Amino acid sequence: MKLYLRLWPFFREYWGRCLVVLLNVFLFALANLYFLALVKELSYDIERANVGLFLYRIAAGFVLAGIRSLASFGQSYNMDWIGQRLVMKLRLRMYEHLQKLSMDFFNKWKVGEIMSRSTNDLQVIQTVFVANIVTLLPEAVTFVGVLIYLAVLNWQLLLMMVITLPLFAFLIQLFTSRMRRISKYNQRKLADLASVLQESIYGVSIIKAFAAERKEINKYARENERSFWISMKGSRLHALQEPILFMLQISMILLILMVGGIQIIEGNITVGNFISFCLGMGMLVNPVTIFGKVSVKQQQAYVALDRIFELLDIEPTVKEAPKPQRRTIAGNVVFKDLSFAYNAANGLVLKDINLEVKAGEVIALVGPSGGGKTTLVNLLPRFYDTTNGQVLIDGIDVRDYAFDSLRGQIGIVTQETILFSGTIYDNIAYGKENAAQEEVERAARMANAHNFIKLFPSGYLTYLGERGVRLSGGQKQRVAIARAILSDPKILILDEATSALDNESEKLVQQALENLMRGRTTFIIAHRLSTIINAGRIAVINEGRICALGRHEELLASSPLYQKLYRLQRAKEQADA
Repeated sequence: MKLYLRLWPFFREYWGRCLVVLLNVFLFALANLYFLALVKELSYDIERANVGLFLYRIAAGFVLAGIRSLASFGQSYNMDWIGQRLVMKLRLRMYEHLQKLSMDFFNKWKVGEIMSRSTNDLQVIQTVFVANIVTLLPEAVTFVGVLIYLAVLNWQLLLMMVITLPLFAFLIQLFTSRMRRISKYNQRKLADLASVLQESIYGVSIIKAFAAERKEINKYARENERSFWISMKGSRLHALQEPILFMLQISMILLILMVGGIQIIEGNITVGNFISFCLGMGMLVNPVTIFGKVSVKQQQAYVALDRIFELLDIEPTVKEAPKPQRRTIAGNVVFKDLSFAYNAANGLVLKDINLEVKAGEVIALVGPSGGGKTTLVNLLPRFYDTTNGQVLIDGIDVRDYAFDSLRGQIGIVTQETILFSGTIYDNIAYGKENAAQEEVERAARMANAHNFIKLFPSGYLTYLGERGVRLSGGQKQRVAIARAILSDPKILILDEATSALDNESEKLVQQALENLMRGRTTFIIAHRLSTIINAGRIAVINEGRICALGRHEELLASSPLYQKLYRLQRAKEQADA
């Protein structure tokens, strides 16, 4: 119940439509009740041979049927409208929440799991929860009204029927608890299936390169088969429920027919009253059956809601300060007594880092893979918060800046270029709303991208497709650099920005990067000598510590690790040439 009460804020703003739904529900129930009384009166009219009154009541029955139909439409349509709005708002709330979560969340959770909760679970809410409310509301009100009417009509017969209700309740509870467990497991399996699909789409080039299509098909088929059999467990339970409840209903009806028939023969009840009672009993049995079916189905909605709110309850680990600062930064960066761990159990990734970088300075970070270079620069835009120590920009702790102010002045170009499914113009202008065409083109020229963009028939309005599939690696990189140039960052992070490119593409990208770096505080993570030799200073990072710092010539003379890295990289570049 607590879970369902959490949905109330989503309903609250539609209270007007909720009142319309309730009004139509009561009209629907009253029409059902009046039908029972009408049948009883019609039987009396037949006994008295009162043709005029009989025809009048028949006409009233048609009017009543019309009112009942209109009430049914009114409550069903409006409840569905509210339900669709509820799902729409939940979907938006989940998306907004995902945008606010910290990077560590996305490191821990599978993409398929997030997608499953954002799509499959919401679909369950839409198709099961909303449909169940539409079904339950009129049946619940009808059930209470008919129960009162039958108690007045013949309480002895009603008592016999009520005795069987605990058995109904027991069976419904039995089916419900079992279905809840099956539904929870099934939702997890659907998430696993989505993860396999997502990974296979993301890694399609590797799958084809290793001719592993059959292997991936078999893996997906195994997960698909598991999901099928879990679904069939739920289907078997659902299919078993109806005949068992039906047998109980028939037994109850036959018993009441027997007792009622004896009462008619003995003159204790009229035929009209007994017919009215039987119709009312049918109206009572139907809601009980529906309650049973809905209760079992509702477990799917319960599980889906639980999974949705579990995700919504996750708090971001990196939070904005209560009164964050928004200011233009110059670009002076200080890492002060800094240590960092992704997880306390796995130990520190960065240890006792002390580094000062002046505004406009270019500093390269080099060292063996896994040494902590990327982790260090990821602390600048607060993708993570330090475990100990501080990151200061212009003397102010980055934790005191507003997210939009801080990140809006830091540009990042990585080895894996992220482009979105839109036009080239949209991707370049991504960081600056309402950018003029002239600004976009100027940024593209500085990034050496304008010439290849104009070769497309649609130019800057060329649609790139998902993740920019229509562009080569070098072209993607130059579009990403143009995006960074247009945002005009004060601090620039280049993380292996040219490592995946061929020599020709690298030359064009390198020129673009030089244009981008002018006058900006720049952190370069790279292995290629051409990228790091010209840096103002080079920091050698190994096992989470800065083990050497200086210019290229100084490090060649004083740092054994740098000498080793330099020799290895030079040998590689000579081999590539």
